[in-house]
Amino acid sequence: MIRYISKRILIMIPVLLGISFLIFSIMSLTPGDPALNILGKDATPESLQLLREEMGLNENFLTRYAKYMINAFRGNFGISYTTKTPVFDEVFTRYPTTLKLSFFSVLFAVTLGIPIGIVSAIKRYSLADSFSMTGALLLTSIPSFWLGLMLMLQLSLKHGWLPSTGFDSWKHYIMPCITLGAADLAILLRITRSNMLEVIRQDYIRTAKAKGAGEVRLIFKHAFRNAMLPIVTTIGLTFGSMLSGAIVVESVFGIPGVGTMIINAIRAKDTPLVMASVLFFTVIIGLINLLVDILYAFIDPRVASRYRG
Repeated sequence: MIRYISKRILIMIPVLLGISFLIFSIMSLTPGDPALNILGKDATPESLQLLREEMGLNENFLTRYAKYMINAFRGNFGISYTTKTPVFDEVFTRYPTTLKLSFFSVLFAVTLGIPIGIVSAIKRYSLADSFSMTGALLLTSIPSFWLGLMLMLQLSLKHGWLPSTGFDSWKHYIMPCITLGAADLAILLRITRSNMLEVIRQDYIRTAKAKGAGEVRLIFKHAFRNAMLPIVTTIGLTFGSMLSGAIVVESVFGIPGVGTMIINAIRAKDTPLVMASVLFFTVIIGLINLLVDILYAFIDPRVASRYRG
């Protein structure tokens, strides 16, 4: 197991290099001048040239990229162009907010999606199954920003039940978590239903039922455990997608997280801040995928034996 984890961590290094090169290239090729954004339109050419020289913007692309990556491997991700503070501090000040939003959104999707999917599989072709599958189709089709705006109009502006912006109390979590987790709830529901339908047709389920196993034991101990591998994979991918999808939700609800910071940094061409944020997201998503693979060993003994081998 330790050998496998070490290999996976080493594989992340070329992935980080590739993503960093891609993001740095995009930020360099997009129109705009960070020096002009900082000094304003009334700045003189001499002051602009001096600031570009100070920021290293006059050097060629490969030199700037190499210097940035060398400093990054040393733990120095640079200074933000706009806030003049270390990028490391900017990211870690805002990241707990994005992490909490993603975690509670996943919790919302898992808490509703998996039980409804199990019921839908057991009551196949019933009214509950038809209703849940129709709801899943609708939730998958609705864009998150539109759903967020509709929730704000109905629950905040019209009825005043929930606050529309901010992230200070538990009430501020409700609409953003529903908006962010709605589509993934539908995906989990459909994945759970399809896998449960496949498992409950197996011979060992019929054998356990013939031996007198209760319905609850049959569903959760025999059927659901063997259907969990694709569900766990989906949950891991869901959490990773929510971290990136939080950018839209944070913009809609005015949440001071990493997503809002990235959008503002892109507009200002704040390359160090964008690079650090994206690389941090990449590391977190890679670690989540690794954790999912490790969980396989605890769910399926066949996977555990392969790790030991």
